[in-house]
Amino acid sequence: MATLPYFGEIDTEDDFFDVDTEFNNKELCIEIDFGGEEPKKKQLKQVEQFLKQLPALDEKIKAAIVADYTINDFGFVREYIRFFYESLEGSGDYDDFVNKADTEKAPDEQLLAQLFVNHLAIYPNEDTYAVLDYIIDDEQTDDILVVYVTVDGKIDGFTIES
Repeated sequence: MATLPYFGEIDTEDDFFDVDTEFNNKELCIEIDFGGEEPKKKQLKQVEQFLKQLPALDEKIKAAIVADYTINDFGFVREYIRFFYESLEGSGDYDDFVNKADTEKAPDEQLLAQLFVNHLAIYPNEDTYAVLDYIIDDEQTDDILVVYVTVDGKIDGFTIES
C-alpha cells in the first residue's frame, strides 16, 4: 500500500489507478498507468511529487498556452481556439462563453482564460510522462488541447485530439 495525493491509499499490487476529483473548482480525472508492471517505490515517489506539483504545473501550462497563442499564428493552441470559436458561431451559444460588452479582453482572450485541465494521464514507464487534456467546455466540441509533459514538469508540446 501507498498513499498518493488525490487518490489516498492505493494497492501497489495494481498497475492502473484512476480517480475523479475536484481541481480548481472543476472535475478532473487522473489516471496512472504503469503499463502492466507493478509500480516501484521510486516511481511511486516520482508520481507523488508530480501530483503535489500539479497546481504549479497547471499555472505554468496555462502561461505557456497563452504565450504559444500570442507568438504562434499557426500553432495548435491558436487552432484549438479557432475551432472552439467556430463551434460557438455555429451553435448560437456565443453569449454563453464570450462577453461582448468586455472591452478589456478580446473574445479569443476570454476563451483562453476559460481553458481548464479535465484529464491527466501519467505513464511512469513511458517517454511521455504525463498527458494533460485542456478544454473550455466538453459539450460544445469534442476537440481537446493536449499538453505533453516530461517527468520533471517540462512542457514537451501541444496537439489537438478529438
